Amino acid sequence: MSAALKINEIYPAPESGEYEWVEVYNDENKTIDITGDYITDDTSISSHKLKFDVNEIPALGFLIATTSGSVLNNNDGDSAILRNASGDVIESIAYSGSFNSEKSYFRCGDGWFISTVITKNAANDSACLALTPTPTSTPTPTITPTSQPTATPKPTATPTVTAKALATAVPTKKPTPTAKPTLSTVATPSATVKHLNATTTPAVLGTKTEKTNPLSLSKIFAAIAFTFSLLTIAAVFLKMKVRHEKSN
Repeated sequence: MSAALKINEIYPAPESGEYEWVEVYNDENKTIDITGDYITDDTSISSHKLKFDVNEIPALGFLIATTSGSVLNNNDGDSAILRNASGDVIESIAYSGSFNSEKSYFRCGDGWFISTVITKNAANDSACLALTPTPTSTPTPTITPTSQPTATPKPTATPTVTAKALATAVPTKKPTPTAKPTLSTVATPSATVKHLNATTTPAVLGTKTEKTNPLSLSKIFAAIAFTFSLLTIAAVFLKMKVRHEKSN
């Protein structure tokens, strides 16, 4: 017997006059020989067997093993065990619960359930759909990340350039006032030399008036020195004259 055979549905509590049965499914893509295979419960009583009426199960097909007697316990639970002709266990399904003629124990996916939708010799799709509807999953809300305030960039401090004197300031030199000519006194008994002022030529009608620039300081000093020299010479001659007269 190939392990491709699967127990698919168990009907343990028929009405009076009907038979218990166990449905087996061939999940391979080929026909499987089941000569001598049978279903038993969890006891070793040889009479407790459910047998197949045929010796083959078609590819991806279903087959019922049944008996006219009472093998499967529908009160405290029991097991349905699929064995080959040598008695080797191919598959064993344990069940429990309270059953009646309106309930079967069936495979749905990887689990087993009690259902009032009986699918003898057929796929269990309708029984699976009749199960208590799985609540529609509420979509998990997308967590919107709390937006963190964008950090306002601090303005880069622009260094204040303090204008500094690139060169040491040269103090402004106040113009030296032009020395006004002062009256120089010639060392003579009677004469005082005064500053010579330029004589302004009277303007003549119809002619261009020209201004005479005042004598420069150096010229004034030269004139004074010249005058002093003349006076000195005169004084010397005068002195010599007086001595000469005294000597005569």
